[in-house]
Amino acid sequence: EEASLRARGFDVRFVDGALSNRTAAEEARPVWRYASHRWGETAASLDFRDVHVERKPLPLSSRTVLGRSYDLNEIVRAVVKANASSVLALRLDVEGGEWWVLRRLLDEPALLCSVSYIFA
Repeated sequence: EEASLRARGFDVRFVDGALSNRTAAEEARPVWRYASHRWGETAASLDFRDVHVERKPLPLSSRTVLGRSYDLNEIVRAVVKANASSVLALRLDVEGGEWWVLRRLLDEPALLCSVSYIFA
């Protein structure tokens, strides 16, 4: 999809990794399986039993995976440094960690003010 968007003139970059409070090549994160189909897994810092109010799904299994992580504040800082007038949109779908991510941005109000749109 990235190549298709770039071919149509969009300046986008898709990154495979997780938001974290630090950038690292290998960050451990738990993966919970709640269903037997391929979309039944989620990498999250929260157990779904802590966020579902009713009919809490029981995990079928869990495991820990290693993968890249990125500090959102570092990413925003790099974008602003490269182009201070850019329109910066954040799409946050971080499995219950949205508040944590926004809280990190609040620690640096100038960074938060450089974000044009936040979709959570």
